[in-house]
Amino acid sequence: MSPNTPSKTQPDPELHQLLQNLDENGKNEVIQLIQDLLKQASTTEHLLAMQYLFSCFSIKKYPEEFSDYVPNPDPNDKAQAKVNQIRLAQIEKLRRWEANVLMVAREEMTHLTYVNNLLAIIDQEPFLFRPNFPVPAEAFPLQKPVNLMPFGQFALEIFRYWEKPDHLPVPDPLTGSNIPKKLRALFTIPHPEVDPFKPLESREKAMKFFGEFLKDTHDPEKLKQLIAPLENGTYFKSIEELYTYIREYLLIALKYKIIEGKNMERIVDEHYGFNINLNPLVLGKYEDYVLEAINQIIEEGEGVWGVPPALGSHFWVFQSVLDEVQKEAQETGLPFEPSLPVVWNPSYQVQSNRHLIKQRAGMPRTAVAKVDNAVAVKAMKLFDQAYNTMVKMLHGFFLESMKSIRPQVFILLKSMPIFRRHFILL
Repeated sequence: MSPNTPSKTQPDPELHQLLQNLDENGKNEVIQLIQDLLKQASTTEHLLAMQYLFSCFSIKKYPEEFSDYVPNPDPNDKAQAKVNQIRLAQIEKLRRWEANVLMVAREEMTHLTYVNNLLAIIDQEPFLFRPNFPVPAEAFPLQKPVNLMPFGQFALEIFRYWEKPDHLPVPDPLTGSNIPKKLRALFTIPHPEVDPFKPLESREKAMKFFGEFLKDTHDPEKLKQLIAPLENGTYFKSIEELYTYIREYLLIALKYKIIEGKNMERIVDEHYGFNINLNPLVLGKYEDYVLEAINQIIEEGEGVWGVPPALGSHFWVFQSVLDEVQKEAQETGLPFEPSLPVVWNPSYQVQSNRHLIKQRAGMPRTAVAKVDNAVAVKAMKLFDQAYNTMVKMLHGFFLESMKSIRPQVFILLKSMPIFRRHFILL
């Protein structure tokens, strides 16, 4: 058990009595509440992973992508040789920065694994849905809008802000004057400065609401926000607060046998084969798994218990890359644009059931960059097919044993147009 793992909350006598007398209907309602909270956590981790990946894929990878790079320059042109040397060195730096951000995206995927493991423990199906970008501020636990954006100083400042510990005075980049003028319309949705997270106060709030929920005296509007944030706006003001509620409710449900802890065979302890520190689940230690999983999600992200944050935390990764990006143009004397000219929030169609902005009045038209180039649209549709296939495979991966996935993979691949033309049945 990590030394930073919070102690287990003890219900007060009134809540203890309510839990002792809970009937089957009440137990099912508690399980449903926990499931809804885990769905919100799953969506959050999914969104962050996609945002980081999009930024990575926009990074320049070849020196020829700099307009002032000239292959095979005149041997006597010393100025051009110096420019080429600088650009070649910058490509190596870009590759290193890309690897760092990809590592963070990978860990967000690992957090997504943990969340779906917790869903398995309460005997519920995996959840891998996310809305399309942009995501309005009120639907995200950090109460800030979430956009797909190219790699650069502004994106890194936002990523650093997502992962910052509450005790660090990092300014909100979304209220700064450095937002490109043509993009300011994306941030017209109010996103107030959030108060620092207070662990003990948050746990007390979680327990207070839980008691009201069991007595059916809770605020129905608050419940709507807790269980359906994409439609009603999120109740939470930080990701850590969301996981505080999940942790407290899961531990209570296990302690009072509301859930017994199930699906040992569905718990993924290989975590996509990545090297992590979380101990594999063993019979009878579901509570330990809940504590360790949530503890690792929070500590890897914000590095909340470190002053300064741990070097491996997501915050520190983004801070280090940001420092280097900011110095690059100053040290070389050349203009430095690390990403390709990529649009924000590209989409070939805006769907009312996928784009939350379609459901909200007053959203700026520039929030989504409509792609209408025929070749680009075909490429995006192909990517969508591959992405949807992957999501279905992951759903089966968490839901069933690996043996049941292989037939599903062939069926899914054969359903895709590109594979229908080239598929060889093995």
